[in-house]
Amino acid sequence: MAYFDTFKTEKTTQPNRVNALLDPIYVSYDRETLTTVLEFTAKDWQINRVGILHGGLMSTMLDHVCGVGVATTMETWCPTVDLNVKFLRQAKEGDNIIATSVIKFLGSRMIHVEGSLKNKSTGKIIASCTSTYLNYKK
Repeated sequence: MAYFDTFKTEKTTQPNRVNALLDPIYVSYDRETLTTVLEFTAKDWQINRVGILHGGLMSTMLDHVCGVGVATTMETWCPTVDLNVKFLRQAKEGDNIIATSVIKFLGSRMIHVEGSLKNKSTGKIIASCTSTYLNYKK
């Protein structure tokens, strides 16, 4: 859990980096189930021209929750090899979004993760992903 807690300082130590700008709340990490939970709020600067959360930012939220889960499990940062996102519903400014990731396979070279974004008030999935990370810790 100590490694997971290091992410909480990014807002102050690295305020201009994308992870800090997304302003996540680091809710939990469960080492037994390899599950990570973060919470985001859709902010005005993240909204596209038609008034919904930009898909690229949803992808970034998914990559971040999956990456935090992998990094916490491995206790080192591991780069994203691929990220396959499915956009299912829209989110609007002010919506609270629960981001969850679960490591499905932890191999000697690759780590496979599934992630989802849910609207906190409706409980409906707005986007999901599968992703692969390079295992740097051998």
